[in-house]
Parts: sequence; structure tokens; C-alpha cells
Amino acid sequence: MKYFWKILGFMVILSVIGIGIRIIFFPVKVANTVLNSAGDVVDKTLDAGNVIFNYEHFFDMYQSYGRYKENIDSVNSSMAQFAKDYGNDRSKWARDTRQTYEDMRNEVIGYQRMMADIKARYNADSQKLNRKIFKSNSLPYELN
Repeated sequence: MKYFWKILGFMVILSVIGIGIRIIFFPVKVANTVLNSAGDVVDKTLDAGNVIFNYEHFFDMYQSYGRYKENIDSVNSSMAQFAKDYGNDRSKWARDTRQTYEDMRNEVIGYQRMMADIKARYNADSQKLNRKIFKSNSLPYELN
């Protein structure tokens, strides 16, 4: 029984020493983790696939924004022609004509919502440090 208490005491002392060493070196471990994480972020940001993706990402969003704007102009032109052909008093229009006009209005609303979404994402990405560095200078900083 005498050896049991000696071994148990020795294990307790080793455990306390181990915990003490971990406490002393904890700041070093945290600093090492932070430095490794920062290095990983830089490596991922400058990865060739990421560079190409972000470069193309801004062009794609800019082009989509422009296409939606063109679609809105086209539908608005069709709506103006509709009013010109059928008159401004919609109450005199046939039911199918009113429905077609309302469908065009809904189409414009949908395009406007898509444009707002693209604009918000483009502008947010333009402010992110890890994305804006890859945006071409030929593109606007923000979409209006």
C-alpha cells in the first residue's frame, strides 16, 4: 500500500507540472495559431483559382447588371407602346390586354429586384479587402 501512495503522489505531481507548463506556454500556442491562420488566409486569397474567380466575378456581375438594365428599358418601351396603341385609360382595355400589361409591369419589378441584389453584392464585394484587389480598374468602384 505504501508504494501505491508514492506512485499516486508522483502522478499528481507530474500532472500539476504538466498543467503548469501548458499554462506558461499557452500564449505561445495562441500566437502560433494566429500566425498560421493569417498565413493560410493569405495563401487562400492569392491562390490562382481564387484570383481568377474574383476577377471574373466582378465582370460577370457588372454584365448581368447591364443586361437587366437593358431588359427593363426594353419592357418599359413595350409598355409605352402598349399605352400608345390602346390609350392611357386602362379601364377601357380588354381583360387580356390589361393582363399582358400587368405581366410586363411585374417583369420590370422582377428585373429591378435582381438589379438591386446584384448591385448590393457588387458594392459589398468592392469593399472587401480580399476581393477588391482583383477587380479590374476598367470597372466602376460601385454600381449606382
